[in-house]
Amino acid sequence: MSEAFRTRGTLEGLESTLLWDFGCQGVWQDGEDLVAYFEKRLDLPLEGTWETTDDQQFIKQYYETLQPIYLEKLVVAPTHTEVTLKAPQRVIWLDPGMAFGTGHHETTHMALSALERLELTNKTVLDVGSGSGILTIAASFLSANSHGIDIDAATILVAKENARLNGSRATFAEGTLENVPDDSADIIVGTLFAELHVILAFHYARVLRSNGELIVTGILSEKSEKVKEAVEYFFEITTEQTMNEWTLLRGKRKEERGK
Repeated sequence: MSEAFRTRGTLEGLESTLLWDFGCQGVWQDGEDLVAYFEKRLDLPLEGTWETTDDQQFIKQYYETLQPIYLEKLVVAPTHTEVTLKAPQRVIWLDPGMAFGTGHHETTHMALSALERLELTNKTVLDVGSGSGILTIAASFLSANSHGIDIDAATILVAKENARLNGSRATFAEGTLENVPDDSADIIVGTLFAELHVILAFHYARVLRSNGELIVTGILSEKSEKVKEAVEYFFEITTEQTMNEWTLLRGKRKEERGK
């Protein structure tokens, strides 16, 4: 049996992101409501109601809502589905679990598309807040040397299992960006809340090599200006993309940090 939490919201909204951050096992849309499943009841920062429900019914309902996500070079699909690939597409098999990131949320979708547009062969990609590992695995499939970090030890176990399932060379470790050495990455991708991007802007510049690329998303569009202000001190913004209420920023590190 699982504990189900019902609240108003959409799979693309902030409510869904918060539910994943608090460790839900899965979330699906039921009319105007989101229904999220947890091992036990928690004190959540959302208005809603709790009920005990059947695990098997949850799995059936949730999986039925998931379909493969087709991008130009990558396809993200749960393991119960069938996919048709076109050259040079590769599939990332990813089931919902104890970590955010299945490719269905706008933030993940935009980040995957941004990675596809870069030349990643033999580049070092660092995924900050790697969650399910989807972006780290995607970068490895796009010929990068990719590594993911996350502060949640349980999430790292999920990401490692997803890499094993997909035969990916991506690596993962529990940790924070503050502990990553200077000039150690060519590309950083991060799907985090806007406030965290503001705090980490200096470390993004410190960790990236000269002309390194930064891809940051997970940013509510109403907060994008604050992130731009922090990032522009170290980076030249080259792309600003918005899907619904979410924004992605892409930038190139300035030759002299902070100039």
